[in-house]
Amino acid sequence: MMIMAHKSRLTPTANWLETRRTPLCAAWLLLCLVLGGASNAGSLANLVLQFGAAGIIAWHILRGKMNSAGRDDVILLTLLGAGVAWIVLTLIPLPPALWIHLPGRGFVAEGYRLLGLDLPWLPISLTDDRTVRSALSLLVPVATYLVVRPLAIRQRAWLAVVVAGFAVLSTALGMAQLTGGENSPLRIYSITNRSDPVGLFANANHLATMLLVMMPLIAAALPIISDRPLRGGKRTARWTGSRLAWSPLAMLCVALFLSGLALIGSNAGLMLAVPSLAGALFLGPLQPMLAKPFVRRTLGLGVAAVMALAVAMIFTGQFQQKIGVSATSRQMVTGTTLHTAGEYMPVGTGLGSFSAIYLKHSGGEKSAREWMNHAHDDLAEVTLELGAPGVILMALFALWLLGRAWRVWLRDPRAEGLPLIRAASLGAVIVGLHSMADYPLRSAAIAALFAMLLALIVDRPTDQPADPSRADPFLGGPL
Repeated sequence: MMIMAHKSRLTPTANWLETRRTPLCAAWLLLCLVLGGASNAGSLANLVLQFGAAGIIAWHILRGKMNSAGRDDVILLTLLGAGVAWIVLTLIPLPPALWIHLPGRGFVAEGYRLLGLDLPWLPISLTDDRTVRSALSLLVPVATYLVVRPLAIRQRAWLAVVVAGFAVLSTALGMAQLTGGENSPLRIYSITNRSDPVGLFANANHLATMLLVMMPLIAAALPIISDRPLRGGKRTARWTGSRLAWSPLAMLCVALFLSGLALIGSNAGLMLAVPSLAGALFLGPLQPMLAKPFVRRTLGLGVAAVMALAVAMIFTGQFQQKIGVSATSRQMVTGTTLHTAGEYMPVGTGLGSFSAIYLKHSGGEKSAREWMNHAHDDLAEVTLELGAPGVILMALFALWLLGRAWRVWLRDPRAEGLPLIRAASLGAVIVGLHSMADYPLRSAAIAALFAMLLALIVDRPTDQPADPSRADPFLGGPL
């Protein structure tokens, strides 16, 4: 009664927004994917997304939309809060008597002495302006998580289909870019991979990340939206007359995404395509086989083995990404990054400081000047920038994600929307693994996609029942 009374006090604008949550959520995600395809080359577009994300977060706080958090929400919020708190601490100016004793700060003090200047108060971050800009990029994934989190299973499935439609268009655009050659006018960003298909991204590997995620997601989502709830409690399969009739369309999308991965030519992408394709098959046309515990365990062990092999190949530098960086130089960059990180432990150099710090410690090498806006290994880059706290937070998040994925795959196969939840858990793990060979989460587009996956694998809140009087025009049913 209290909940209904609260809803009745919504203003007309608030009620209009609430009843159109799904299409507005889809519009926000598409905006992130269209504008957020570059990390450094799309500064203005990223700023627009950050303003929008700040508005979404403020709306949820003011409307009290964050009061039904579950256990996993609390875990994620705690990890996020700890990370933000550490970033803020790195921006607080410290007296010279403190910061001069921090690891790796000797060259800063020496610079002031050579100039004949007194040592000023300085923060832990060596590039505080870049730290602020990088911290603001967290707004986009947080806002995306908040808007996706309350959606029902079929609404989430519709959202996945919308994102898959974007992936199809981006793949088709990438193929057209490849046909047009290195000077194709279809390439959106001036700084981009000119010999590879990039779609609406600046980096071909970020397109590969999206295709890897969408293969199992589209296979799981299409059958869910084919079931149309009707009045009287009955259900029917819309348009096709059968859930299984959606499998050919899903497999057609999967085939297109595989073709895009082959054209990109990333060894990491092709290796990770194995578990992604397995997920698409077993969450789509072969889904009934997962009812057998033996099949689930065998599939899980096989996928885990492939992912372990991928991790081993990443650490040994065997993944040669087709983005202009050889396996040897990639291994060298990671080694230099980790060695440099050791010099600044335990506090790091500050979020967003990688390019400046790496250039200093690489000795001005040609590869650093040409390529090193990021480390192409996000784990190494975070280790350098955020030090020991960053390593601890990454480890805790990885443990939570793997544990959540494990629980999802062990669930009763009859649970509602389970194929979509499993697909999202597989996609989130794949993004994490791909981050060991690139930096997909540094772009707003992939960060928003990753936040959507996290929202999909977390159980929906159950303490607020749906209000049948509020219809979602995307589905024609209650929110």
